[in-house]
Amino acid sequence: MRQLTAQLAELNSRLGDELAAQQRLVADYDRIRETAQRALGVLHIVRDAEAVLAETKDSLLAVLAERDDQQDSEHHQQVRSQQVRPPSSPPDTDNLDDDDDDDSQISAAAIHDWLGVD
Repeated sequence: MRQLTAQLAELNSRLGDELAAQQRLVADYDRIRETAQRALGVLHIVRDAEAVLAETKDSLLAVLAERDDQQDSEHHQQVRSQQVRPPSSPPDTDNLDDDDDDDSQISAAAIHDWLGVD
């Protein structure tokens, strides 16, 4: 009877150890499950943020493309308006002073004789 009581006490002790180990495993499992749920929540937030960023990027690209198209059309209009203008007439040289003519002749001579050969 004492031997059976000792064996029963030993089995009861082992059972208590196993029960404690099982409780630790359940607690670990609960912590892991909570962490996984938080991680899934974060992933959903990240996915939503990526969607918002993609929409924002598309909107910005559309605005930039529209602005570029506007600038291109404005540039083409400017080029067309410059091409439509009649050529400007040469300046009237009849009213120039004789001194101005001498200066232009000197400077023209200086330009032609840039090597100092004349």
